[in-house]
Amino acid sequence: TLAMTAAILAPVLGRWFGGSAVQIEPSGYVRFMAPSGAVVLFLTSVCPLLAYRRTAGKRLLSVVTLPGIAALVVLAAQVAAGDQAGFGARVGGRLNWFALCVFPLATFVIVAALSDVARGLIVRSREAKEGVAAAASWLVRSGRRRTGSDLVHVGTALMFVGFAGASYQQTAQRMLRPAVSSGGAGSSLTVGDWRVTYLDAVRTGNDEYDEIQLRVQVDAPDGTSHLATPSRREYRTGSMRQTAEVAILSGVVRDFYVAAQLDDRDAASFL
Repeated sequence: TLAMTAAILAPVLGRWFGGSAVQIEPSGYVRFMAPSGAVVLFLTSVCPLLAYRRTAGKRLLSVVTLPGIAALVVLAAQVAAGDQAGFGARVGGRLNWFALCVFPLATFVIVAALSDVARGLIVRSREAKEGVAAAASWLVRSGRRRTGSDLVHVGTALMFVGFAGASYQQTAQRMLRPAVSSGGAGSSLTVGDWRVTYLDAVRTGNDEYDEIQLRVQVDAPDGTSHLATPSRREYRTGSMRQTAEVAILSGVVRDFYVAAQLDDRDAASFL
């Protein structure tokens, strides 16, 4: 919280003490927030298991065994097969240490929270000889703080999973020329293992707007080729006169976005 507050107030503090505003780029937030976030997630995984005066011996071992095994399995999966599943140990040729920390720790937190709820249900069912539904109802009514804390921990872990997933994002931008004006194959752009080739531009329209649709060939890492059609619309009336339509190639493991801006010479800047 203190680090984020200091980053937000950096322009004001820079003017006060340095004479000029200091602007922190989004990448700067990542550099100092990622380590602190990993520490917070680690504390979230460990602290709930450290009950006062009851953390030693077999009890602690029984509590951490299942979450620990699950975390190690996820870590091993990242190293062994993560590239094929979309959450590998490397991104862009570099070690993605943040994801290597977050995915196993988040797994530990989620499994520990679910195990805590499951233990409560089992104990209540045995002692009161109730069914699972009745035991769950009693657990929610009598242990709201404990159940609520488990939900908060699971939500925090899922939030960090989203942050770690965003760390795999790769972007590239380049001005390309279409095949019709370059006398053959259009110029191309490489993003990771993907290749984008600009084919041509098609102009269409109706009574509401004029549209420039760019035809782009996208070569995927598995050898398949796809046709993407990002476009730009210019409306004849209304407050918003121009809109950009992004082409999206959706997949189970990853999504690929193609955005383009056409200039007056049929060249286009692709992102």
